[in-house]
Amino acid sequence: LEKRGLPEDQWERFGLGYAPNDREGLKQALIQRGAKPGDLVEAGMLIAPESGGQPYDRFRDRLMFPILDARGRIVSFGGRAMNPDDRAKYLNGPESPLFHKGATLYGLPEARRILGAESRGEQGIVVVEGYMDVIACQRAGIPAVAPMGTALTEEQMERLWRVSAEPVLCFDGDAAGRRAAYRAIDRALPQLKPGKSFRFCLLEGGADPDDILRERGAPALRQAVATTKPFAEVLFQKEAEAEPLDSPERRAGLKGRLRQQASAIQDKDLAEQYRRDMYERFDAAFPSRRPPQNTGQGYGQGGQGRGRFGGPPPKLGQTVEGAQAMQSLSRAIEPVAAALAHGAIDDPERMDDHLEAIASHGFGDPS
Repeated sequence: LEKRGLPEDQWERFGLGYAPNDREGLKQALIQRGAKPGDLVEAGMLIAPESGGQPYDRFRDRLMFPILDARGRIVSFGGRAMNPDDRAKYLNGPESPLFHKGATLYGLPEARRILGAESRGEQGIVVVEGYMDVIACQRAGIPAVAPMGTALTEEQMERLWRVSAEPVLCFDGDAAGRRAAYRAIDRALPQLKPGKSFRFCLLEGGADPDDILRERGAPALRQAVATTKPFAEVLFQKEAEAEPLDSPERRAGLKGRLRQQASAIQDKDLAEQYRRDMYERFDAAFPSRRPPQNTGQGYGQGGQGRGRFGGPPPKLGQTVEGAQAMQSLSRAIEPVAAALAHGAIDDPERMDDHLEAIASHGFGDPS
C-alpha cells in the first residue's frame, strides 16, 4: 500500500486489512467468537471441499477490501494476492444470500457521500475498473465506483442512473481500454432511454486513475476524469474503427452497422434520434460529391432559340399527349416534393417507414 502511495491514515477510511497465509486462521478466530462453520461457508468466508473434509479459509495472504451494499453494510470481501505468482490476482467472495455480484458496486456508499458533500455542478458518478482506482478517485474527491470484476449488468446500470442521469464510464486510453469501452457500449445500448445515458472518459497514455493520482496529483486526476465524450460519439468511433473505410462497399457496411446499432435501442423515439445522429456523422465524415449546379437560364425564362417554357421549340406533328407531357415536364417541381424525392435518392433508408404512402401518393407533386 505504501508503494502504491496510499498512506496508513487512509487504510481505516477504506476498511483495508490483511488475511494471513493460514488455512484456518480466520476460521478459528471467528469460531472462538461464536460463529458456526456452516454459516461461514454460506457467507463465502470458508470453502467446503467437494470431496468432504474440514472447511478452510477462502482468503489467504491477501490484501482485503470490504464490499458494502447500497446501505453501507458489509456483504462480502475482495482480496488482492500478495504473492505475484498467485493464479488469481483478485478474488471476490462468491454469490451468497447477502452478496449479488451483478447488483453490487464497490464504493457506492462513499461515492454517494462525496456527491452529497461536494458542490461540483453537473458532476456525475464515475465508473472505473478496479478497487484501487475507486480509492484513488475518492481520495481526489471524485465519486467513483467499480463493478465486481465483470462488465456492467443491467441492474448495476439502473443503480447508477438512480444517482446520475449520465454516469461516466472511465477506461484506460490504450487498445485494451478502448475494447472494454466498446464492450460497455454493446451492453448499455439497448438500455438507453431519454434521461438515462452514459459518457465516456478514455484516459491518455494508458494510465489508470491510481497511476495519475500517484504521479501527477489530485487536480490532474480530476481534470482527466472531467474530459468526456458523449455516448453517440464513441458509438460512431467504435463502428468506424471496425474496418478500413477505403471503398464504397466498406462505407456502405459502416452505414448498415450504424443503422443496426441504432435499432438495438429499445426506446423507439431515442432509436430514431440515434439513427439520425449516426447518419449525420456519416455524412460529415464522407460528404457526397455532387455535380455543379447548372447556372444557365432555367425553365420559364425563355431565351433565344428556345420554346415558351425554356425547352426546345415544339416539333411539327407533335401529338396532344406529347405536348401535355412537355408542358408538365417544363414546370418547376414543387419545393417540398423535390426535397422529398432528393432525400429518397440520397438516402433510401430514410423512406423505409413511408413506402406505402409513397406508393399511393408519390411525393405530393401533381406533375
